Amino acid sequence: MNTIIQFLKGDDISTKDIEQIDVSAEEVEKINQLFTKNVAARKVRSHLRMLPEVQKNQIWSIKSEYVDLLGNTQKTVNPFLVSIATDIDTIEDEEFIRIFVITPFVEMATEHDIVCKDASVIGFPFLVETWNEQPILTEILDSCLGYYEVFDSFIEQEKSSAIQKEFREVEILRAKYLNHSIRAMLNSIEINQEQEFSTIISIFGKNQYLSCPKEIQPANTFIVQEPALEYLAAAESGISKKDKCIQYQNEELPFDIQIRKEVDGFIVSISPVSDIEIFDNNNKKCNGLSNNKKIVFSSLKNGLYTLYSKQIKEPVKIRLK
Repeated sequence: MNTIIQFLKGDDISTKDIEQIDVSAEEVEKINQLFTKNVAARKVRSHLRMLPEVQKNQIWSIKSEYVDLLGNTQKTVNPFLVSIATDIDTIEDEEFIRIFVITPFVEMATEHDIVCKDASVIGFPFLVETWNEQPILTEILDSCLGYYEVFDSFIEQEKSSAIQKEFREVEILRAKYLNHSIRAMLNSIEINQEQEFSTIISIFGKNQYLSCPKEIQPANTFIVQEPALEYLAAAESGISKKDKCIQYQNEELPFDIQIRKEVDGFIVSISPVSDIEIFDNNNKKCNGLSNNKKIVFSSLKNGLYTLYSKQIKEPVKIRLK
């Protein structure tokens, strides 16, 4: 069991106040393979069909890497599987749920823990950590692996060994990777409360926060803020219409990015026109229209988008909010 604790500690959590355990790399790798081998096979098969809508009692894998709503990349050394504990809810148009972490380490269960011994559900028996309930954004879910109904239970007291207590402490600490998605969202909401809309553009390891304030300037004026941020207003068809947009320029990019918010979503325009492709957070390609000057992607919703071009060495991440 000491090997399990060592595996779960990994490099992504603090172990300053926990006794270090001498475990070989071979032992840790053996456990890692136990955790992932069946999930990997099921994940490949899941892409052969439409993924279901997120519902209570489904079992999902979690992305091993995601970009939070502040534009920062989060990574985990060890994989996560979760059981959906609630229906989807929203905050500021962002979907979230509550989940229970699940683990294959059933030997760590107490007599009151929920353990599924049926290996056919996801490929191996597992423990549902009902004591490790966390809120997460649905966008960090990766692949639906199965269904297992978890019944509500209430336990006043239960006996657990020292190793079981340490296991729970480590698992709850590891789950910061999950609930960080919510904490970053709340920070983003606080930052954006005075803004009409905002975007975070991530490229070459740097994040740039750009926003359009609710108080737009009079027509035919603009404000420039670092980095190359413009708030524009224009009159169209003889009607005074406030056109709120963000213009992004970077000397390392061979094109400019313009982001505008409309009633039915965001419009992202790239000029001059080039070999641009944009994919949403579910890796679905967005349709664009182009002329000889620019390519336009319209009706984009809140979320994370990835822009690809053969003219740049790495993709550009665009978070619309």
